[in-house]
Amino acid sequence: MELGRCTKGSQVLSEPRFQGCTGSLEHPICNFAVDVDLDEAIATRLKEIASRRQCFNVYTMPPQGTERHHLLLEEEGFALSHRLKLMVAETVPSEPLDLAEASLPQERRKIAEFMMDQFFHRQPTTFRRGIAEATANASCLKLYRAEWNKKTAGAVMISEHAGMLGIYNLCVAPPFRRRGWGTAIVKSVVALAQSMGSGVTLQCEPGLATWYGSLGFQEVGSVSVYGLFRFKEIDIMR
Repeated sequence: MELGRCTKGSQVLSEPRFQGCTGSLEHPICNFAVDVDLDEAIATRLKEIASRRQCFNVYTMPPQGTERHHLLLEEEGFALSHRLKLMVAETVPSEPLDLAEASLPQERRKIAEFMMDQFFHRQPTTFRRGIAEATANASCLKLYRAEWNKKTAGAVMISEHAGMLGIYNLCVAPPFRRRGWGTAIVKSVVALAQSMGSGVTLQCEPGLATWYGSLGFQEVGSVSVYGLFRFKEIDIMR
């Protein structure tokens, strides 16, 4: 929601049975519905909104992720795009590294641009710039970087809510991949959460669940993603 609010030209949707956002940027960062209390009328309302957009994702999770809810969305033309594993950390890994928080606007913009270059390097510059701007302006989401010889090796975005730290946008620059940087960043976030008395959660693609499991995370559920249009899977959630 915070990224949606901070996307230029977006409009927050606050309706009695769901929350969401719409925007001109053709990406689910600002075109989505969450916290959906689904029935026939709400499914029809979501289709009405989605049909006016090039992409629009509906995110559901238990107890909304039932077969009945799947059928309600399917009847309105939505198709299940993919599912994300919902995981929480069970243990505290050792050997974290020092993460530097980007607090100044120019620092946040630099880290946001780094993240977008890792995730969306094949997308047009204007596309990457729009998401980077929203990320940098979402001040309640903390941005951290891991450095090596004054170069950014990796970065992560942290959402703090309801006694939990949420891991998003975890990424590592190509020259540093498969060298333990991603593992070290995750360990650092878990250690930070422990020092705050908080838990750690994330949503990831199924292919990453085993890796996160090796770092002490346990699957506790899933997030189902529905859309009227088959959008390429470049969601920000990792």
